[in-house]
Amino acid sequence: MIQIKKWIVILQIISVAFIFSQEHFNVDWSNNKVYSSTIVKMPLSNDFVHRRLKVLEEAKEKARINYYRALRNIRLSDNGENLYEYFDMLGDRKSLLFTLLDNAKLYRLEYPDINTIKVTYYIDIYGKSDSILNIIMGGTSHYTEELTPYIGFNFENNFTGIVIDARDELYSFENKSVIVKPSIFLTIKDTEGNIVFNRYNVLSEVIQDRGMVRYSYDINERIPERVGRNPLQIVAYGTGDEFGSVLVVSMKDARLILSSTATRNAIKNGKVNVIINN
Repeated sequence: MIQIKKWIVILQIISVAFIFSQEHFNVDWSNNKVYSSTIVKMPLSNDFVHRRLKVLEEAKEKARINYYRALRNIRLSDNGENLYEYFDMLGDRKSLLFTLLDNAKLYRLEYPDINTIKVTYYIDIYGKSDSILNIIMGGTSHYTEELTPYIGFNFENNFTGIVIDARDELYSFENKSVIVKPSIFLTIKDTEGNIVFNRYNVLSEVIQDRGMVRYSYDINERIPERVGRNPLQIVAYGTGDEFGSVLVVSMKDARLILSSTATRNAIKNGKVNVIINN
């Protein structure tokens, strides 16, 4: 009898190991959320309803573990470090990440068929609290430098923000082909390697609340709430690194960006949209 019970337990463990069929994550920069999904297939049985409740709890745990894969795919800045590596070096503050993942919000609960459950959770990239940037910023201020115009190029315009088209294949200073991927902290340089702007030119509360730039996948998208109704529209010239965390713009565009108080204030307040490939 004891031997039979032992095999029943083993079979239950095996069945649980195979009900989790798929796990996915999606970093959606257009609405600043990281989604983690678990698709669960359950064998039909007399205790299906009871087991379903248990499976939902296990699905949340799977989704939480899946976030670590997602963090490896989010780049911090031009040093090539991803968020997983960054959080791994936080020491005691790493517990804040665990708390954030433990409190991941339920986005959607779906039943594709009678014995399949899809559970999707999300965490926020930006936000004044309960977000990745809330942990990264930790109350510190990055804003240290006011932008100044190029000498001889100081005139006013009516641009309300900046849109940079960084889609498709670009080339780095080392002539490497690059498809731009989002970074938390983006740097813009001109073709001579001078910094046009970076994280230190954007208000810290703006970076934490909504990001120093917004990433978008649609060149035709209109987002006046972010860049106003008359943004300056330019095309990226290339990249300064192999990750796309440094975008390069032409000297002409760099001068346009820094030429007026309006565009410098737009940068300071994060009114920048970067179009990338989906």
